[in-house]
Amino acid sequence: MSEIIRKIGIRIYYCSTLIAVLVLWEILPKSGIISGLYFPPLSAVISELFYEWEHGYLFLNIILSFYRVLAGLFIASVLGIGLGLVLGYFLPDLSEKLFPLLRFFGQINPYSL
Repeated sequence: MSEIIRKIGIRIYYCSTLIAVLVLWEILPKSGIISGLYFPPLSAVISELFYEWEHGYLFLNIILSFYRVLAGLFIASVLGIGLGLVLGYFLPDLSEKLFPLLRFFGQINPYSL
């Protein structure tokens, strides 16, 4: 019996950070410490998720979000590749002058941008 309790305790320990985040997610907006307008409580998020699932909006919203991500990636790729080719092939002098600036921005984490 103590072996089972020990295994349950270990599983709770491993999940404790996730449990703490979920509890804080529910408590902080409801207590007013964090604005519920910008960070709704977990119960409201789950309720809205089920509402959209029941009314058929969830799949549509997922597809629209996926479309926006792909459209942004396409636009960024076309602009990035196009500007890179222009700088490298047609304007090598400008490319040399912009090199320090481009190296600086290259060090910034892409997820931060």
